[in-house]
Amino acid sequence: MILEIDNIALYFKEKQRKIIIITNHMYRHIVDVSDNIYLLKNGCTKK
Repeated sequence: MILEIDNIALYFKEKQRKIIIITNHMYRHIVDVSDNIYLLKNGCTKK
């Protein structure tokens, strides 16, 4: 599991012109390495 989090951190370092969509129940780890977080629920997004 930690290896997956390390890989996500590497992807975010290379994301200057990319959009990455991640679905994960371990969102706390994603928040640490993200610039913007959007929640998609019932067809609506919330920043």
